[in-house]
Amino acid sequence: MRRSRRIIFGASVLCLLIIVFFLSPLLFNRDTGSGGGSNGRILIRDIGAGDFKKIILTNGKGVLVFKRNGKGLEAEVPPGIGVDNEKVYQIGLAALKVNAEVKIKPEEGGYGKYGLENPSGKVEVVLNSGEIKRLFIGSKTSGANGIYVKLDGSDYVYILGRKYLNTFLSTLDDLRLRNLPEININKITYLKIAGSRKIEILPVEPGELINGGYSVMKMIGPYRPRGIDAKKLSEYLKSIPNPLVIKDFIDDNPETLSQFGLGTDAVEFILADSKSSLHIYVGDDDKKGGRYIRQAGSPQVFTIDSSDLKFLDIEPFNITEKLIFLMNIEYVDAMGFIESGKRYNFGIKRSKDSTEYYFNSKQMDEKKFKELYKSVIGLIADGESSGFEKPDYRGAELEIHFRLNKGKDRNIRIKFVNAGGDFYLVYINGISEFVVSDTQISKIKNILSTF
Repeated sequence: MRRSRRIIFGASVLCLLIIVFFLSPLLFNRDTGSGGGSNGRILIRDIGAGDFKKIILTNGKGVLVFKRNGKGLEAEVPPGIGVDNEKVYQIGLAALKVNAEVKIKPEEGGYGKYGLENPSGKVEVVLNSGEIKRLFIGSKTSGANGIYVKLDGSDYVYILGRKYLNTFLSTLDDLRLRNLPEININKITYLKIAGSRKIEILPVEPGELINGGYSVMKMIGPYRPRGIDAKKLSEYLKSIPNPLVIKDFIDDNPETLSQFGLGTDAVEFILADSKSSLHIYVGDDDKKGGRYIRQAGSPQVFTIDSSDLKFLDIEPFNITEKLIFLMNIEYVDAMGFIESGKRYNFGIKRSKDSTEYYFNSKQMDEKKFKELYKSVIGLIADGESSGFEKPDYRGAELEIHFRLNKGKDRNIRIKFVNAGGDFYLVYINGISEFVVSDTQISKIKNILSTF
């Protein structure tokens, strides 16, 4: 008896499932058939890439117009606005070929709940013949994962997936190119940061004696031309986001730039390689975690996240070559010293077969000469001299004079003036930019005392 009841109950459930399966499309007035689409979707529009001349996308946020340009699609935007061509392509693809997820037959007068009674949005494709194919855009689905649409002249409502939702609700800001130019940091040709101090870095010119001929890049500001610490420069360049990405677009044509801190007091930044360049001006904080920016040659103001602009806070001393005066000995003919009123003159005589070293016109030991020479070219800057009072350099405790056989300036005078503590101001041809420790100066004095 129990077994019979179980059989009857099972058969009843099976019949109920069969009825629900066959009647559900009718009950819910919807269709999920293939209809010629792909992956079970319903193909409701398929226009060939060469069969149209214009696409017009209208939604509650504005109007976007795209025209066919040969085999491609071109967005009609105001001058000076960069466009992401990949996004333009995606909009064109979505407008020409539309696959729906679900087909719905609304009850009479029932378009309002789909946002299609008086739709504010539409996708229009103007064919080569002049005919216009319209697709009206309704509201989002309850889960906001799709959107309701209706073909012009059709009674049916269709649900399109997330791809179409994002595409058909696009605005001009969605089309904008947000990535600034990328730079090959391994092949830079120019770097400039002009804020409270101006830093400029560029390649050494042929025959130019920067860092004794050992540097390929030089810093020409804020110091006199000098070499670069290649490792430190590489680390700095790697700290720059590449590319920089725009956060928000603020104003395409502002009345004044000064309201954004982008007037004459803006920080200028240039980074270039042999093919591309990034040239921007950086203004005030926008109070939302970003800073106002504009590109050179354009009035358009946008923002970039402040955390991506930390590279602007750089001290030139951190990336400059710290050696005070590095010089290839092959370019030195003579060097002289004055210490405590006593003069020391050293010279180098070269022939095809040999090199001889002299002290006060007498030949000397090569090893001892090079010990002194290395103590001079090995002097390392301990910091900038800007924070020190600068007494008259004529009161130098130690002077070194180089006579070179190469370069534009072949007479170099270096003077060391005590700064009143543990450091000496270094004057090179009358200009002081750095200080060195007294222990380094003492080492040179100690070697001189052996002559």
